[in-house]
Amino acid sequence: MSFDGTEILKIFPPEKTGWPWTEATPSLPAIMSDGSPWPKISIVTPSFNQAQYLEETIRSVLLQGYPNLEYIIIDGGSKDGSLEIINRYEPWLSYRISEPDLGQSHAINKGWQRATGEIVSWVNSDDWYEPGTLNKVAEYFIENPDKNIVIGDCHLVNQDDLVFDNVFNIEKGFKDIIRFWEVRSIPTQPALFFRRKLLDIHGYLDPSLNYAMDYDLWLRFSRQNRFYHVEQFFANYRFHPGSKGGEQEWNRFIPEWKKVFRRYVGFNPGLWLIYFRIELRSFAKRIKHKAFSNDKQTN
Repeated sequence: MSFDGTEILKIFPPEKTGWPWTEATPSLPAIMSDGSPWPKISIVTPSFNQAQYLEETIRSVLLQGYPNLEYIIIDGGSKDGSLEIINRYEPWLSYRISEPDLGQSHAINKGWQRATGEIVSWVNSDDWYEPGTLNKVAEYFIENPDKNIVIGDCHLVNQDDLVFDNVFNIEKGFKDIIRFWEVRSIPTQPALFFRRKLLDIHGYLDPSLNYAMDYDLWLRFSRQNRFYHVEQFFANYRFHPGSKGGEQEWNRFIPEWKKVFRRYVGFNPGLWLIYFRIELRSFAKRIKHKAFSNDKQTN
């Protein structure tokens, strides 16, 4: 879909300013210099009761100024005002639906199954893109036809849009990503884009996973593809009390991280040694916490 963002800029809460409320990324020409169309980029947003943040997400996609955009919103039946926001932007959406689903992974898969773009990604309804992200992504894939995945850098922000940390990603392969347990670094999902053909080759998100679905997908991709990096901030990853990560509370993720790690590690003594070191540290931490709690009770 190609459109002028002028009309979207007229729709914004009066207290908001700047990107993506009163500012837009300058639009690229309708076609490339050789007369061919820009590669279509398909973005999926899974949505469920995140009305507080959803509009910023939607605008950060639609105001990218990218000439060949397919934007799909899969809402799980929100009851908090999200549908009113989605309806407001319906003229610029390629597809939207609101119905009960089986969770975030299922919703994203539904969107990807409808996606027709050469390049795809998803942005959650509480995260948002930096200006110029899609232009840079398209430029990278045009200039690197042999590469299938690109990742930029990512701001970590709080519920008030304030940046409290930055993630500077680096090029990675399977051995780097599987060692996430040891190095505590995984490609940051909102800042990652890939060619759609990888879904046909390696499959979609595992709908049985609620927390580690990106870790699982990245491991499948990385068996045959490297994750290449460009030095530009692509996205903002928001932490807030209602998000899965909460205030960077990762304990609920750990069981699925372990499950995925075991799924891909195979017979590799070195990687199993990493896993057991992590388990020992976790066990020691639990014992220390229990001893401290008992000591407080005694005193």
